[in-house]
Amino acid sequence: MREKIFLTGATGFLGSHLAWRLIDEGRPLKLLLRSGPRPGEDRIAEILSKLVDDPARVRQALQQVEITYGDVSLPQFGLRGADYQRLRHSSEIWHCAASLSFAQEDREETFRTNLAGACNVLRLAEQTPSRRLHFVSTAYIAGTRQDIVREDETFVGQDFKNPYEESKCLAELMIKEFERHRGIDCSIYRPSIVVGSSRDGRITHFHGVYAFVRGIVATLQRLPLTTKLDGLVELPLRIVGIATQTLNMVPVDYVIDAMHSIGRRRESVGKTFHIVNPAPTVNRVWLETLCKTIGITGMKFVARHEFQSTPMNAVEKLFSRKLSYYAMYLSGEPVFDDSNTRNLLRSTGISCPRLDQKLMQAAIRSYLLLVEPSLVRA
Repeated sequence: MREKIFLTGATGFLGSHLAWRLIDEGRPLKLLLRSGPRPGEDRIAEILSKLVDDPARVRQALQQVEITYGDVSLPQFGLRGADYQRLRHSSEIWHCAASLSFAQEDREETFRTNLAGACNVLRLAEQTPSRRLHFVSTAYIAGTRQDIVREDETFVGQDFKNPYEESKCLAELMIKEFERHRGIDCSIYRPSIVVGSSRDGRITHFHGVYAFVRGIVATLQRLPLTTKLDGLVELPLRIVGIATQTLNMVPVDYVIDAMHSIGRRRESVGKTFHIVNPAPTVNRVWLETLCKTIGITGMKFVARHEFQSTPMNAVEKLFSRKLSYYAMYLSGEPVFDDSNTRNLLRSTGISCPRLDQKLMQAAIRSYLLLVEPSLVRA
C-alpha cells in the first residue's frame, strides 16, 4: 500500500479542497484534527459533502483517511509514543493549518498556531524518509509594500497590516533556515485572496472578501431601507478605499490545481510560488458587481480625508467597525510576480481563470444562498 501523506488543516478552506484532490487520485491520507465534541470522521464527511454531491463517494473517501487527534501548535502535536511515530512514516507533508485572524487581540494565538505550528511541522519533516514539506503561506506577507513583489523575496523591511501577515512571514524565514541547515526539501505556496470555484462559484468557508460581503449583509439586516421603483435598495454608504486600485482574487480550483501540479515537480523544491491572479480585480468593478447581485445602490469608495469635512454617519460607522480588519486592503496592493508558478505550469494547461462579472456573481450568489437567501435576486 502507498505510504500516506500527512495533511494539516483538512477542515479548512484550502485544506479540505486539497484533501479531496489527493483522495480522488487514490492517495491515502493522515489527517491531524483537533479533538472536539463530534468524531473526526463526521467532521471530515461533512466538509467533503460540501465539495462532492455524492454520499457514496464521500463514504468511500473516508476509507482512505486515517485521523489523528492533536494540536499543531504543541510540540509533537501533543502526541506521544506510537501516535507520533506513525506520522514519521509519512511520504510527504502538506501543511495547510493556520489561524486566519487579523485581530491584534488574537496575536498570541495567531503566532502560536502559525509560527509554532510551522516549527513543529518542520521538526516532523526532519524525521520523515523524504524530508519533503509543502507549506501554504500567503502572498500578503508582502505587508504594506506597493511595489513588485518577487517570489524569492520574503522580508525586505516591510511593515505588516496584521499579525496574520507577520506570523506567516516569520514562518517562511524559519523554513528557509531549516532548508539551509537541516536539509528539508520544501516548497512554499503563496495564494492571494481565495474565492469560490471558477466552475460554479461554490464556497465552503467565509474568510477574506466574504467578510466584506458579510458586513454588508449584516448592515442591511439592521437598517430600515428605501426600495426604489426599479426594485433596488438604496444604501448610501461611503467606504474608505481607492476605486481604481485592485484586489488580487483567485478561484480555489486554480489554487489547488496549481499547488498540486507544482508540488509533484522536483524543480519546485526550495522555491516559492505566488498562486495569484495575473489580472487582479479593480475595486470599483467588484463592488459594482456585488451591489448588482444583491440589488442595492449608493455604495462607493472614497478617500479617507473625505470624512474630515463630512464625518461618517451612523450607518457608515457601523459598517466601518464591522470591516475594520479588512479595510486596509482596499487602498492598494503590490504587483505579485509569479514567474516561478508560470514556469512550472507552462506545459500543464493550468492557468488562472478570468474573474469576470459572471464568475463574481456566481461566487457571491453561492455565498448568499448559504447565509441569507432572501438577499439573492431572481
